[in-house]
Amino acid sequence: MLKFNRNYTCKFEIGRAESGLRILEPDETYTIDSKITLVLDINRNLFSSANTAVFRFYNLSPELQASLWRDPMQETKYVKITLNAGYGQVMPVVFTGLATQISTYRQSGGTDFITEIQASEAAFLYQYGFVNMTLAEDTKFKDFLNTIMDNQPDCELGFVTDKIQNLKKDTSFYGQTMDVLNNEYGQYQIFIDNGQMHVLAENDVIPTDEIYVITAQSGLLGSPRRMDYTVELDMLFEPGLINGQKVKVLSDSMPWLNNDYKVIGFNHKGIISPTVNGTLITHVTLSLGEGIFNDLTKTSKDEDVKPSQFGWIKPVNDAPTGRFGETRTGHTHKGIDYGSNMNTTVRAAYKGKVVTAKSGISGFGTAVYIDHGKINGVNVVSIYGHLNKCLVSEGEIVTTGQAIALSGNTGTSIPPGAPHLHFQINENGTAVNPTKYIGGS
Repeated sequence: MLKFNRNYTCKFEIGRAESGLRILEPDETYTIDSKITLVLDINRNLFSSANTAVFRFYNLSPELQASLWRDPMQETKYVKITLNAGYGQVMPVVFTGLATQISTYRQSGGTDFITEIQASEAAFLYQYGFVNMTLAEDTKFKDFLNTIMDNQPDCELGFVTDKIQNLKKDTSFYGQTMDVLNNEYGQYQIFIDNGQMHVLAENDVIPTDEIYVITAQSGLLGSPRRMDYTVELDMLFEPGLINGQKVKVLSDSMPWLNNDYKVIGFNHKGIISPTVNGTLITHVTLSLGEGIFNDLTKTSKDEDVKPSQFGWIKPVNDAPTGRFGETRTGHTHKGIDYGSNMNTTVRAAYKGKVVTAKSGISGFGTAVYIDHGKINGVNVVSIYGHLNKCLVSEGEIVTTGQAIALSGNTGTSIPPGAPHLHFQINENGTAVNPTKYIGGS
């Protein structure tokens, strides 16, 4: 798991809107980073009127404090905030929106100046978006949406389901944009997330490059919780989530909840600071929908698979007993050994095609080989050795986290008689340290 070294960058764009509240190019732009302590509380979901956030920045420069101050009487002034956050240098956008209220204060007895910003996503669309048009019969729904979004300064069109038919007759639309859409197409999920408007049918998911797998290795805290109509869980801060995407849950403590779900909401809450210890947790709400999801996940070509930084997982939960590169009985160890008991479930570290699943392989005994295609220009294969039983067959396509085998003690096992899993990754046939893909072992 690579969830260490939390970072953020925050960009402030400050300016004035023209008549009609169209955003112009900003007059001032400031960027700060994780040297400044930030306490955040971000809510994004499919069903609220708008995604919202509260940020508390500690000890901003007096110049920035003054620039951010927003006189409520000056309605044309805007402050746009874009927060990127994550781990190391991988920091996707976790919120973008306009400030609705900004204040700076010092708490009684304290020495820190706190700048608190309340913000809302797509505020112009929700407050000032208006539709007044008549469309001809057979107009495509997506063309209707494109016409609406052409006039929006802080939002663009995202994924739109293909299940909405063309207009069956000439139709007039009049009223506040979101009200019109919800009144006319309320049976669909119409929402704005990270600057994009999406329209989904009940069992649709937004296409992504891969299905994100939620496990203890990827940051799952405790066990999922089954509610009346949803499943909820807590994770270490997961910046890559988007509403409407498909995820797979793999919980060892609650295996009956293991399934594919759609993300319908999440909350990032906690602190990023160079000086103050504290947690940053993502609370996620998931839905099964009314039936089996339509698989809208993009299919990447086998020769050009591009995993995200957190796309790989450890094949087992057990601690390592042998490291890559160790010298053993005259040879260099080419993988990581995990101290798994006999018949521990072994999972695919990443999606791919099973090219070998058999016994009698020299050194490895019973083993599974998965070809993951080309990643960053090299062909990547993962190897799972000393197995007791294969649960997949050659030629089978597997997903990240899928059970592929049971651990054992076959082949040339060191130390002899000790069940364990040998996990190896080859790039163009040469073994490399698996931590390059799965993080610290």
